Amino acid sequence: MIQRAGAPEGWHLDKKVPISIILALLAQGAGGIWYLGRIEARVTQLEHDTQITIAQQHDRDERQDRAMTEALALLRADMRDLSAKLDRLIERASRKP
Repeated sequence: MIQRAGAPEGWHLDKKVPISIILALLAQGAGGIWYLGRIEARVTQLEHDTQITIAQQHDRDERQDRAMTEALALLRADMRDLSAKLDRLIERASRKP
């Protein structure tokens, strides 16, 4: 790049830049910061909701596990009763001539 004699080095603000552009850039920056703050609030809310959902799911899983264990215990008891009845029937049938 060729520099003109007497030209300032680096960036400079010229009187030719309209104030509306400067205000628009400031408003855009403030809007961006506000938007990022809203994202942070939404992420925090989602994390909180997720923790609640995980706790509820854990409770639901525990209840289902207990219900399944109880159902299996009942099935085992019924199977034992059926087995005992079948054994008695087989013994009766074998005793009869």
